[in-house]
Amino acid sequence: MIKISSLLDQEKIKEGMEKGILKEWMITTYSDFRNSLLDDSAPYPCYFAVEAEKNGLIRYIFAESAYDTHELLNIRDGVYEYIKSYKSIGKRTTLVIFFKPSENELRAEDYKKTILECC
Repeated sequence: MIKISSLLDQEKIKEGMEKGILKEWMITTYSDFRNSLLDDSAPYPCYFAVEAEKNGLIRYIFAESAYDTHELLNIRDGVYEYIKSYKSIGKRTTLVIFFKPSENELRAEDYKKTILECC
C-alpha cells in the first residue's frame, strides 16, 4: 500500500494511478512533468534529468499545500527519507516536489502577500 504523503518512485506513482489512489491533479502534474522531460520534439535541456526519469532515478513528493503545517511536515519527512536513501538510488538522482496548483492564478504580488499572511 502506498502513502501519497511519502517519498514516491515511478513504480509507486504507477501503482497509485492504477489503484485510483492518486488524485487527478497529481496524475496530471506528474504526467505533464514526465512528458516534458521525455518530449523528443522539444528536448528538455538537462540531459541528466531526462536520463534520471528514463531510468527511474527521480523521487517525488506531492503536497496539497505550501502553507499547511501538516503538509509541510510531510514534505520534511519525505526530504529526510530522500536524504537517507539518495546514495542507494543511483549516481544521478534528484528530488521533485509537486504542489497542488492553485485554483486561482496569482500575480507575484498576490503570492507574496499569501506567503506573508501564512507564515
